[in-house]
Amino acid sequence: MRGGLPRLRVGRRDLVGLPVAGFCAAYRRSEYAPSLREPWFKEQTAPAAQPRRCTSRRRFKITIRRPRGMKVRKVKVTLDGRRIRVVRGKRMRALIDLRGRPPGKAIVRIRLTGTRRGKPTTAKRTRVFRTCAAKRAATATGLP
Repeated sequence: MRGGLPRLRVGRRDLVGLPVAGFCAAYRRSEYAPSLREPWFKEQTAPAAQPRRCTSRRRFKITIRRPRGMKVRKVKVTLDGRRIRVVRGKRMRALIDLRGRPPGKAIVRIRLTGTRRGKPTTAKRTRVFRTCAAKRAATATGLP
């Protein structure tokens, strides 16, 4: 006995057929080890890698066309109910940002208020953009 600790002697016969990692010969045949084939610790398995969810990476400008014969006074563009800023000038444009959106449909509503033949009128347009949609197969002519 050196250093005050007893030595534990284990023969080759005691270790045959048992996995080495996670076992101590002192606990093999006691009530502490419920089964000789069961290690002390549960091996921690890494959580299964979640498949990467598709999120949109699209950010683009749309051009809002003026209806024929209409003098536009006011333009309102909404993306799923949220107001989008419209830049006016030679063309009316709105920046549509779909980045980070989950798969599904993004509905853009355009409302133009103005006059036609001197009378107040409203024109409504709706555009639907699908995020994470599968690519459409090209037809024989190459047009969608």
